[in-house]
Amino acid sequence: MTNKSRSGYLLTGGLPPLTTLMTSCLLLVMLILGVVPRSALAEDSDSANEAEGERPKIALVLSGGGARGGAHLGVIRVLEEYQVPVDLIVGTSGGAIIGGLYASGWGPEEIEQWLADMDWDVALSDRLPRRDLPWREKENDERFLFDLQIGLTDGGLRLPRALIEGRNLSFILEKATLRSAALRDFDELPIPFRAVAADLEKAEKVVINRGRLSQAIRASMSVPGVFAPVTIEDRLLVDGGLVENLPVETALDLGADIIIAVNVSGRLDERQRLDDIFAISGQVTTLIVHRTVQSSLDLLESQDVLIEPQVVDIGPQAFHRTVEAAEVGEEAARAVSAGLQALSLPDSDYGRWQARQRLPVRELGELKELEFVGMRQLSERRLRALVESSLGEPLSLDRLQSDLGRLQRLGEIESVDFQVAELDEGVRLRIDVQEHERGPHHLRAGLEVFDPFDGDARYNLRLGHRLPGLNRLGGELLSELQLGHTRALRTEFHQPFSARGYQFLSLLGHHQATTIPAWEAGSRVAELGLRESRVGVDFGQRIARDGELRLGAYRGRLSSEQRTGLQGPPGLERETGGLRLLIGWDRLDQAQWPSHGEALLLEMDRSLTGFGADQAFRRTALEYALYRHAGAHRFMLAGEWGQADAPLPFQQQFRLGGPLSLSGLGTDELRGDRIGSLRGVWFRRLGGNEIPTEGGGMYAGAGLSLGGAWQHGEGVSSSELFTGAKIFMGADTPLGPVLLGATHSEQSRRGFFLTLGLPLHRPRPNPTPW
Repeated sequence: MTNKSRSGYLLTGGLPPLTTLMTSCLLLVMLILGVVPRSALAEDSDSANEAEGERPKIALVLSGGGARGGAHLGVIRVLEEYQVPVDLIVGTSGGAIIGGLYASGWGPEEIEQWLADMDWDVALSDRLPRRDLPWREKENDERFLFDLQIGLTDGGLRLPRALIEGRNLSFILEKATLRSAALRDFDELPIPFRAVAADLEKAEKVVINRGRLSQAIRASMSVPGVFAPVTIEDRLLVDGGLVENLPVETALDLGADIIIAVNVSGRLDERQRLDDIFAISGQVTTLIVHRTVQSSLDLLESQDVLIEPQVVDIGPQAFHRTVEAAEVGEEAARAVSAGLQALSLPDSDYGRWQARQRLPVRELGELKELEFVGMRQLSERRLRALVESSLGEPLSLDRLQSDLGRLQRLGEIESVDFQVAELDEGVRLRIDVQEHERGPHHLRAGLEVFDPFDGDARYNLRLGHRLPGLNRLGGELLSELQLGHTRALRTEFHQPFSARGYQFLSLLGHHQATTIPAWEAGSRVAELGLRESRVGVDFGQRIARDGELRLGAYRGRLSSEQRTGLQGPPGLERETGGLRLLIGWDRLDQAQWPSHGEALLLEMDRSLTGFGADQAFRRTALEYALYRHAGAHRFMLAGEWGQADAPLPFQQQFRLGGPLSLSGLGTDELRGDRIGSLRGVWFRRLGGNEIPTEGGGMYAGAGLSLGGAWQHGEGVSSSELFTGAKIFMGADTPLGPVLLGATHSEQSRRGFFLTLGLPLHRPRPNPTPW
């Protein structure tokens, strides 16, 4: 190995014997002068190796390339088939992921299964697995579809460090590298390993050779602007592709005699494709990487093997195609089989090498010690109350993931990391908490578009504000401003009674102004302006992990006036007040395009004159949705039911109608004191989506609906039921689900519709936040 004194993350080796040092220096001078090629150095090394009964040092160099890095797995499979030993792995970005796992004792079959099982939508986002969210946050998960959170400090707005902080990815990598977690010197791994990153502050290459393997991999793949930088030993590190995307030079510095270089770097686009801002911006990035790759390729010599899988049609963000990329990598490796087979070992020698390379999966023992570090203002007592992993019990990674999720939901925390260390008997768990540096305020946004192309388009922009950590039990202030068809302002002070938050008190205030249509014989005859204000108090109880029960009292005012039309109901001024019961339940696996689970919302309103209401009545509303799937086919069965025990004014009646409710009818065309509807939808995912959003892909589907509305005292008659159908195309986008479709009713009424930000199971826009 060549010996350079390196500070920071580069290995500092000991001095070699004087004669060897002088010989190496002489050969290095000759190499610089162009007198001796590197092959001569390799031959000299070969002679020494033969004298010592050794062989040339083979380095596997894996380039960055995002999802294209899956091709590295295919190359490794071929190397094992040809019995080619690897003495050193150097990886950048995507190459650091595959290379790091292989170096830490994984076999190619394990890596392939890991890639195939990966939920990339979760891994490449900061969203917690939806199953770990309480009901209240699942509701917000639908209402606020922009993940970008902005902090507020005394100095003004502070933007996030990147689109993705990388919390989920960090957990996944830490979990994947547990079997070698005790080995902090990367030379002690089954295969010595280096990850290449870039120092964002000093604009220089950093070769990581020690520490936590998961953190080294995470730093090497932190694409600026996409993933937040990683701080290691006070250096701010980002993706190594900016400085050495194909780290041949690093491998040579570490004494490699033979290089097997796998290059999956992106290629420069031709001029005719550089026709928009995104293409040009992407080309600029590719230019930077291309220069580093070309410099690395110039260092390769005749004894080296270059493998360049043709993965240009796989985008760097198409992580769902990593296994497909592995097949391409395998083909490329077989294309240079002669060069690889020349490096193979006999069966017995390779068997011994492979036995050293494989590390068994570690069985975690009992949790003996639990330590929290990194807090500035949060108390350890509050954090411990949220952790279910108990001392004296076997440490479960699934339970630990839920524990970290509960900690991460605290508004004061930006990221949560963990380390597991072996003790003489059991393990020590260290949880590293990083509190927000952007200030305790958080902003979120959501966009909602509902356009049935009949003149009743509705556009709403939601802005949400959260001020957490108001007291030691986690009290927080939630506010929401909505602009558009419905203008609303809502605020809630949410106070848990314990750190776990299972019981709570909520103080609420709400004001909204909107318009509602009045229909007659299939035609819209009037439009009413509706204003409502409320204040209330709720006592709540979380039901397991997926539900919530609220019992509360409210007081308010409701008014309306006719805006357009000569017909329609009269204006209204009335006081409201009473008791309410709300039960919510949500076990849907996704917010936007679910494939499994169910959701329920039951609201019971007891209007009481004793609470100031002008009219006493009972009003009950139920919404339910059930999702199932069979392969790529998904099915939804949903329904609505509502009933009042007294005649309600027009403004407070139940509503039905619209493409997501009763297809073929106008929005809220049916109104009554009693309603019922049933909807069935089939949809199928057509393709993948390179955008790391929940669900992802393109969809096609169709649905049938049946329902009706009746006034108080009327019997339910099947002759008054309306039927409708719809077909649609859909997509999962960063702005939320998009639907474009056509509707048809039994009355031969046809129409088209466009929605954005509304999942299939939500029957109408602008649901009442209470």
